[in-house]
Amino acid sequence: MADDAEDEEVGGLADEEEQEELFEQMSKEDREAVLRNARWNVYLFLGIASIFFAGALFPWPFSAVDDNFTSTAEKDLGLLMGLPIPGEDVFDVPITLEVEVVEPPAIANVQVGVYIIHEKDCTSPAMADKEVLAREGGSHEYQFQMKKAIAGEMLQFDFDVDPGEYCAKILYVEANEVEENGEMVTQISGADDDGRATLRVSGGIWQLQAVFGIVGLCCLALSIFAFIGAQKNGKIHREILEKDPNTLEQQVLSAAVSSVIAAGPSGPPPSNGPSGPPPSDPEGPPGSPVSPETPVEAEPVSPPQDTPDVVYEGVGDGYYYIKNSDGSYQPTAYILNEQGQYIPYEASQ
Repeated sequence: MADDAEDEEVGGLADEEEQEELFEQMSKEDREAVLRNARWNVYLFLGIASIFFAGALFPWPFSAVDDNFTSTAEKDLGLLMGLPIPGEDVFDVPITLEVEVVEPPAIANVQVGVYIIHEKDCTSPAMADKEVLAREGGSHEYQFQMKKAIAGEMLQFDFDVDPGEYCAKILYVEANEVEENGEMVTQISGADDDGRATLRVSGGIWQLQAVFGIVGLCCLALSIFAFIGAQKNGKIHREILEKDPNTLEQQVLSAAVSSVIAAGPSGPPPSNGPSGPPPSDPEGPPGSPVSPETPVEAEPVSPPQDTPDVVYEGVGDGYYYIKNSDGSYQPTAYILNEQGQYIPYEASQ
């Protein structure tokens, strides 16, 4: 039990709910920093994935032409990189050759033969023996293919080889009858009468194709996970901002309301009715004389209750006045508080 608790404290990963709680407990600046880093992680993983996919989808090109003497084109392919797993597997290095048949020899059953030989030195005398092994077939290190040569056509040859150093040899051959050892071929030498190239070769090598593809897929998956996490955290951040009274929108609104209240009411709007109450008899009613020298204490005015009969009308500056039935307005200004109630402006100070 103690070991489990220690693992949770030291190396255990918090589940999704704990991560959301930790994110909610962060300050606004920390949450924005986390979101910014998450977005950068998405862009970073997408960039790395695109680089590896480009390496997996686009080959390293090469070209070769015949030597105008033996009608043979040879090319040192150099070191082919990949996982050194012998035999046919998904980690083999693909090689594609496109051979343009310009002007084949005028011999019946002439074909274009292509050797891919695992050899460091392409001029080594051992190449002849390895070509025989390639024609016999059954070897992953020495491969041979041939197709019928037709003038003006483009022939394509595809090979999958193990990593290492290889040589390519392309030439015209004459296919003989099939013997017990397999199909034997004879090399046709000699260029055409004008000494022009009779075949042209172009090709591509997909080095580390499987490795680049796997790494690219992993980076793409990481970018997707980072995008999902950024979206969740962004949603939580927006919800917190909507509930926070100290957001920029709330601060601007509060400042505007405060400035209106500080400026004070500009007065009720003009009315078409009488400008005031009717004049009273200075003598007063009989039996209740009032001396001008005796001050009369004014009773405190309580704000009218919000009843359906009371009509509040705004004047456009944040203040409201009670509109009388005759169209005139009472002089006391009112404002709306946070509970949606009308209170006198003096009482809100």
